[in-house]
Amino acid sequence: MSNSSKQRPTLKTIAEKLGIGVTTVSRALSDADDISLATKKRVREAADEVGYHRDLAGVRLRTGRTGSISFILHPHDELVGYGSSLMQGLSRALADTDYHLNVIPDLLHEDPIKPIETLVRTRVSDGVIFSQTSAMDKRVRLLQEHGLPFICHGQTELATAHPFYDFDNRAFAYEGVKRLAQKGCKNIILIGPEPDYLYSHHMQLGVTQAVNENNINATILEQLSIGSDTNSISEWSKTLAADANAPDGIICGSETSAIAVTSGLSACGNNSIQVISKQTSQVLGLTQPDMETCFENIEMTGFRLAQMLLQSSDGVKAENLQEIQKPFWSTAKLACNTAIHP
Repeated sequence: MSNSSKQRPTLKTIAEKLGIGVTTVSRALSDADDISLATKKRVREAADEVGYHRDLAGVRLRTGRTGSISFILHPHDELVGYGSSLMQGLSRALADTDYHLNVIPDLLHEDPIKPIETLVRTRVSDGVIFSQTSAMDKRVRLLQEHGLPFICHGQTELATAHPFYDFDNRAFAYEGVKRLAQKGCKNIILIGPEPDYLYSHHMQLGVTQAVNENNINATILEQLSIGSDTNSISEWSKTLAADANAPDGIICGSETSAIAVTSGLSACGNNSIQVISKQTSQVLGLTQPDMETCFENIEMTGFRLAQMLLQSSDGVKAENLQEIQKPFWSTAKLACNTAIHP
């Protein structure tokens, strides 16, 4: 008999191979909580052996699920390797599921509500992941109103609880100011995110707390942000050599801003200003290996975002799906060697 005339493997094929019930096979492939990890492993291995693939069209007809999760990719130009690292984490978390990742690039800087409105209207995805949140984020409200599962990379100040995964930006700014104060710095500048994003406010809180606990002056730079053109940041840092009120310590909220600052300081021969930075890739480990940095693991972020979205789809309460990644401080080179992977 030719391969083309063989019957397509079914759940019953797997059940008979393993000597278990069809229902158990189905629940194991759906990653049900009441099925042991050992059974799930046996079932998936057997499914691979017999060449079984779920009929996703049939699943959608029976359950209304599409088998797709949408990730709205904001460019995050200030974070080196943001998109690729996040997608690695997302893909790794979805690897043993029937879900596939649908990436929606948000490269035109249009109203961020538009992609969400399209997903709500078309229902082409079972869940949504997005970033760059504001205090009263309209996207969160819309998704809650329409009951489409979601999780965001970042928090809001909305009254209704919702799933999120975030980095502790308050702790980053607080600890950054403290570390520079311990190095003898008295006048510290933080180059942070644009004020529209809530994590900018979190950094401000961290700075304020550190200032209140130390006899220093620390402020957030108003005329520039980590999203500013790197040439503008570099030119600003060049002016510090002739500024009597120049900071003696600078905290950079991103690698690109740190590279721009150090480039400008080096160009004007100013090596007296202490610089520390947040780090999301290996770039600073190669260019500024001795710089003190705070590592944010973006691949881990993607992994947890996907895991928690699936849990939300399974009915886990939003209050139990709120997680904040803690900062990891070290030199830039050491951070790359010890914490670059989840």
